[in-house]
Amino acid sequence: MNRFLEILWEYKLFILLLIVVVVFLILYVDPSAFTHETKDYELVDNCGQGPSGLGIQHTIMDQGACETQCFGTCESNNMNVVGASFSEKAQGECNLCSCVCG
Repeated sequence: MNRFLEILWEYKLFILLLIVVVVFLILYVDPSAFTHETKDYELVDNCGQGPSGLGIQHTIMDQGACETQCFGTCESNNMNVVGASFSEKAQGECNLCSCVCG
């Protein structure tokens, strides 16, 4: 009978330890690690009239420049680039760069 109580006691300690570990994990694990939240950004193309009437000059001229800007924006928010979309506007208007970070 004494041996049975010792085994039972060890089993209870194991269960108690298991419960403590599970509670610890629930309280201290960052729940955002399990979610894939994304955030959208519209980046401003600071376009303006070039010198001597050379037309509009853009800070975001093409898809490559858009992706580079998106990378910097996402990195500064501790996120990764999920997608980048470049839209070239008509003559005289600023281009549009949309980023999705996650």
